[in-house]
Amino acid sequence: MSSNQSYDRAPRVASRIHRLMTEMLVTDLADPRLENVEVTRVSMTKDLRIARIYFYTVMEETSAHDLIKTGFVSAAGFIKRQISEKIGLKYTPEVQFYYDKTITLQQKIDNLFHEDS
Repeated sequence: MSSNQSYDRAPRVASRIHRLMTEMLVTDLADPRLENVEVTRVSMTKDLRIARIYFYTVMEETSAHDLIKTGFVSAAGFIKRQISEKIGLKYTPEVQFYYDKTITLQQKIDNLFHEDS
């Protein structure tokens, strides 16, 4: 496989994991810490060994973000098993969880623009 093919594969795998994570939040992850949480995007390292999963919640408190991340980390084993079973990669990637600040930043920018109008 050429390096171009493996590079092109990372976004496809990320997209599949994103869909799977969205489904799991609705049907499989009953942890109350993960209520009202949305997976906004997933990015993969080129070697497909690490999946960076970005989440968002309307709660702006940092403590809420930490609590949600703790919920994801406690479910990491289950999440990895689901990725292994449903995505079928040679190696199951490690999963890392990050609060996605881009939506909050976009909302702040939008508010600034509306204040000036």
